[in-house]
Amino acid sequence: MTLVADLTGPLAFYGGQLKAGVEAGLDRVNTSGVLGTSKIKLDIKDTGSDTATASRLVSAAVQSNAVAILGPSLSQEALATAPIAQQAKVPYLADTAPPGLVEIGEYVYSMTTPQSSQVDKMVQEVKKANDSVAIINSNDSPTIAALAEQTSKAFTAAGVRVTEVIGTSQTATDFTAVGTRAIQSGAKAIGILGGGPMMPSVLTTLRTQGFTGEIFGNAGSDGTIDKAGAAANGYRYTTEWAADLPGDINADFVKRLATVSPGLTAHYPAVDGYTEMLFLAESLKAAGSADRTALLGGMQKVAAAGFDGPSGRVTFGGAGGRQLIGPAIYVEFRDGKATQVTG
Repeated sequence: MTLVADLTGPLAFYGGQLKAGVEAGLDRVNTSGVLGTSKIKLDIKDTGSDTATASRLVSAAVQSNAVAILGPSLSQEALATAPIAQQAKVPYLADTAPPGLVEIGEYVYSMTTPQSSQVDKMVQEVKKANDSVAIINSNDSPTIAALAEQTSKAFTAAGVRVTEVIGTSQTATDFTAVGTRAIQSGAKAIGILGGGPMMPSVLTTLRTQGFTGEIFGNAGSDGTIDKAGAAANGYRYTTEWAADLPGDINADFVKRLATVSPGLTAHYPAVDGYTEMLFLAESLKAAGSADRTALLGGMQKVAAAGFDGPSGRVTFGGAGGRQLIGPAIYVEFRDGKATQVTG
């Protein structure tokens, strides 16, 4: 297997998490005997958070003896490199879910739950205590812009009044104006849809401006919102995993991650990486071969049946049944930890 990940550069957080999860899953697979006496060998490559470098590395990987490629977390890198793997007929597993990715071809799988599938859970939870919301979203990300439109429509359909949908650049450094606009709209709750430094910055701005209502967000909050410090206490967001979820597989993930990456706090890319290795191991077992075409057949069988991961039951949908869909979980962040909201 070849892992092509963003281990340095501005997206190193995501690549580092993915690598740690893959290594934790590899440890489980290679010590469990699921493949008999065979073991998976992993070759790790760093994109430097650069699309051209990612393309070069994937091009090299398809010429190697790698039976599969675990792709990067950045949408534009995945969209650029997946066609290379598809053309070479090499199974390709991406840790991102941009529109159009799995449509590239039968060898391309998305192994992270799309945020669009988590909207209903968000609306259901926010509606419990709020009858109106304002939404602040990054408007320089097509994926997030589409998510904001979907979220606004879902709230309206659920009977929750949307007072404002406010677009802003994800790379902005001053969110005073958008914060003021959201608060003055009279919304009881304010949602933040985006990722990266924007998330804690908007949250801190809203609290500094005196907003005391519920603030919620999307999965882009995972691994970023803690930068808001004490202002993050009580913040809620949708995600695909929480450390306190029950089950032996989640316990195994937490234990093995602590072994291969001591001191690392797990976030969703690590969960995705671990899940990818479980999927590949079961697929290799079903294929009975490390041939690329045979592995694709094994992947199709496992995807059709579904399997259990750290978050619970994993299924597949989308084009050709190649888009992973895990459980949608609503969590509350407090004192440095995110725990599942169960009430």
